[in-house]
Amino acid sequence: MTFEEQLEKLRSSRQFHARWYLETYPAVKAAGANPVEHYLREGAAQGHNPGKFFDTRLYMSRYPDVAASGLNPLVHYELIGAAEGRAINAKAAARQDQAARKAEDAAQRRQEQAAARQAQEARQTTAALHKQAVEAARKAAAAEVRKLTAGLKPAAAPPPSPPQAPHTRGTALDKLTDKARAAAKKGDWLAASRHWQDALALPAEPYVGLSEAAAAMGDLARAEEILRDGLARFEANPMLLEAYCRLALQAKRWPEVAARWEMIAASGCIPDPKLQAAAAEAFIVTGDCARAQALLDEVRPRLHGSTQLARFDALLAEAQGDWAQAADIWLARARKSKDVAQVNSYLRGVRALLQAGDMDRAEDAAQALVLQHPREIAFLKLRTEVAIAQDAWAVALERWQKVEALDRAEAGAMPPEWIHRIGVDAARARTEDIRIGRLRATGMLALASTLQTVDEAGALLLARRARKFYGEEVSAMVA
Repeated sequence: MTFEEQLEKLRSSRQFHARWYLETYPAVKAAGANPVEHYLREGAAQGHNPGKFFDTRLYMSRYPDVAASGLNPLVHYELIGAAEGRAINAKAAARQDQAARKAEDAAQRRQEQAAARQAQEARQTTAALHKQAVEAARKAAAAEVRKLTAGLKPAAAPPPSPPQAPHTRGTALDKLTDKARAAAKKGDWLAASRHWQDALALPAEPYVGLSEAAAAMGDLARAEEILRDGLARFEANPMLLEAYCRLALQAKRWPEVAARWEMIAASGCIPDPKLQAAAAEAFIVTGDCARAQALLDEVRPRLHGSTQLARFDALLAEAQGDWAQAADIWLARARKSKDVAQVNSYLRGVRALLQAGDMDRAEDAAQALVLQHPREIAFLKLRTEVAIAQDAWAVALERWQKVEALDRAEAGAMPPEWIHRIGVDAARARTEDIRIGRLRATGMLALASTLQTVDEAGALLLARRARKFYGEEVSAMVA
């Protein structure tokens, strides 16, 4: 959106009061500046309000996407925020928060009631499925015995034949049979039933294989079509239903994952516990935490102690707003994980501590991670984020310098939402007070990068003050 278009939108806004603006900010009036143009060019970045009913800082801090949009806060409100009913002052925000709390309490009560009903239904369904599975396993075993017995009956006057190589048990059916019998021998009837079920579903395996090949080549539409064709021929086939659910899971189409999981549940088959745990994420994302909790509780005995189950437990705790529990689960999962999963779990664990308001523990955890992994840039950034959360701007700048020391491309790349959390005016004033030249330059460049989209001239002035230590970055910004 051009400068002139934003200017016109501000002039037509009922929230912009020119006379109030000049009276509230006498420096603007003394300079003879046009109030609308001043607010667009630099007033918003300084935290000025366009009128007594619109709080610029509250709007920016409450809705982080405003800064990311590059629009003036009031322009953003007129184009997007008003239609979405966003709060523009403390009174409106308090009303919205109160309404949200009431809605959340009501939703929690409904979820608890639904969870109780679903738990009862789950117990009944599990008992019925177990009974069906045992009966299916018994019938399949009897059929296998009959087949083997028939093979032992002598044939009448068989013609002589050349010696045959001994039969090797290498087919998919043979392997599943062996697994089912081994599980039954251990008394794990659920696993045995699952293997017999897979054996019965084998005729549909070519459809699953073709679909996986199409998906691997990037043709998800063809992969979907193949599975639908298979389901039309083998209705309620468990192998096809699970592949159909996994395909939606692969694309993270959460409503479809939830719907396809319900197809599996309605079919009465014994589901793969790992797929069931993964399906719980779909219900978390779509807001049905009670259903997600029921699915996870059902598979907990089979996945106990796994990092996969821990991930979904942590996501559920976050969705329920229990940030302290989420932090404990993430950090425990990190200690069991490796590589990317370990890093991501530590990051989410410390951020959950920040959400829970446990600043001391977050600081200790971030410090420990940096000491253990001094060259992991994600942990250096995390430690900076912890300082931002504690409103320690100078400390954050010092820590960001260590990020830049590892990767020069990060110079001036501090996330804008961090600076808006401190407040642009507050960050600028605190940067001016810093006596260490390089540290002050780091703050100036970070502020310049944040303001560049809304106040290019002001950003360049700040950037030039960092030229001594950031010559290449400032030259690129000026160019």
